[in-house]
Amino acid sequence: MTQLIAEVLNYDYVKKIPVVHEHLSKMLPYTLVGGKMARGAAVVTSVKKIKGSPLSEKELQDAQTLGAAIEVLQAHFLVADDIMDGAITRRGHLCWYKAGGNNLDAINDANILNAIVYTILDENFASHPYRTQISQLFHQVNLLTDLGQAIDVLTSSQANSGIQWDKYTLQNHSDIVKYKTSYYTTVLPVRAALYYAGIVDPIYHEKAE
Repeated sequence: MTQLIAEVLNYDYVKKIPVVHEHLSKMLPYTLVGGKMARGAAVVTSVKKIKGSPLSEKELQDAQTLGAAIEVLQAHFLVADDIMDGAITRRGHLCWYKAGGNNLDAINDANILNAIVYTILDENFASHPYRTQISQLFHQVNLLTDLGQAIDVLTSSQANSGIQWDKYTLQNHSDIVKYKTSYYTTVLPVRAALYYAGIVDPIYHEKAE
């Protein structure tokens, strides 16, 4: 992840704006480092299993980069979620919006993290034969996760000044788990690995879900 952070900070359009470069030099390590990196590791493991043979240095680097993009996507979700929940800590530290994101200004940091995801894909997989499918998958999962967050917000005290028990149903709870968490945690790493390995057959992607 530190290599990816360095790559982002080295983008020309980031370096050309000193005040932004300085801010991202603090925000990116704070929001991207310290997690379990399980989703990123799942991509590498999936590519290895699909290939069925040791990965070349380039394949390993690509799998790690693809996994890192998912970790950045997660950071986007977490920064925004902490603001909406009014959370205090994340991973044993103050949430970014409390620590260095200047409260609601951190909404823009969440937006930046989201934009970085697709820049990573553009910069590293532009020549991949299934680049379009990989990008579409990320966009789809991004939307599904946002929909899951919407269910969570609409049934929470923050959204309605008191829990709406008529909305907090078993079905809504199940949908929160499915849409807010499972797609980007389990489905995205496996399906991204399938596309990277050149497997586009819908049957395999359906099984991944």
